[in-house]
Amino acid sequence: MKWFRSVPMFNNELKSRLEIWSLCESLSFCCKKQFQVSVDLGKSTNVLSLKREVLQNLKAEILSVRTSRQALYSATNTKKIEKCPVCEISALNSEFKFKIYDGNYCQCSNCGHCFVINRPTKQVLQKFYSSDSHYSSTYTDKLLMEERIKEIVVPKLEWVIKTYKNLYGKPPRKILDVGAGGGHFVYACKKNGLDAVGVEISESSRIFCKNNFGIDLECIDFTKEYKRFSDVDIITFWGVIEHVPNPIEFLKSAYKVLFKRESLVVAEVPRWNCLGTVVQEIFNDSVVRHLDPLGHINCFTDNSLLSAFYKSGFSPVAAWYFGMDVYELLVQMSYFLEDERIIYEMGEHINKLQNILDSAFLSDEIVLVGQPYI
Repeated sequence: MKWFRSVPMFNNELKSRLEIWSLCESLSFCCKKQFQVSVDLGKSTNVLSLKREVLQNLKAEILSVRTSRQALYSATNTKKIEKCPVCEISALNSEFKFKIYDGNYCQCSNCGHCFVINRPTKQVLQKFYSSDSHYSSTYTDKLLMEERIKEIVVPKLEWVIKTYKNLYGKPPRKILDVGAGGGHFVYACKKNGLDAVGVEISESSRIFCKNNFGIDLECIDFTKEYKRFSDVDIITFWGVIEHVPNPIEFLKSAYKVLFKRESLVVAEVPRWNCLGTVVQEIFNDSVVRHLDPLGHINCFTDNSLLSAFYKSGFSPVAAWYFGMDVYELLVQMSYFLEDERIIYEMGEHINKLQNILDSAFLSDEIVLVGQPYI
């Protein structure tokens, strides 16, 4: 599958617009279908406040991530991927891009998807996510709880509700959040009068959610027990399918729940074609986010993400581009030059600079919304 978009060469200041996205035959480039997609660009965030714990302990955080990833990428813990996780052609047709902490990022020559070709085994990944409290600490920091909800969760919830209303003329009734982390999104849904449930395999995250929100998250394999959620209108994957060896399986499981109904699937993933990727290719020994080869074993291009959605039964209806590329650049410069003044003195300019990247589709995150097409 090859996807193309119609982008105006004027009004670049617009933060919201309608675009036509076209699906074409990969060989003939003959247009098969066109979709009208609502596109939003940019999201202002007080990133230095949200990341203050990391910034205060940056050297220790980098050392911890580097050490743990290199240990997990020892020869006994990895398995070479034979097929692209999206289009499933032979991984022999992928191109090596660069290495981070012994994880080899390659790009599929067919769909453009990027992935770690020598990834940890499924058993190693499941054990890590279910038991590693340090990895989940980003989402289980009590001091940042209210700030995370205000700065990150509520804007996403409002955007999802707006998208659903625009499409169906009514608000959703119930939302399922798969990979719910500390339960912030489920809590925000309930606080806004929506019925919501969450699935999360991390024990520390489930405990945090129960203790702080009074919500029990379910510890199940969604791909095996999706039938339990037949009454939901929206399924969200906030930063989930980049972590799993089988992203298509998760999306197809969502389709089995949502098809033939007024429903949506929502996925937020890291983007390969962004400034953050280039920065981390240069500073590849001090990575703690984005191309972390343990967390993000998949990194999507727009083409590969759209292909994954369409292959799973969903057509695109909305997209939101934003990121932390400028933050990433400043952090790496601060660490490399051993001068933390760089990140703090430039902090007030991060959002303005990032908005330029978002408007040019050079941001490291995308949220894509799909509607079942059957």
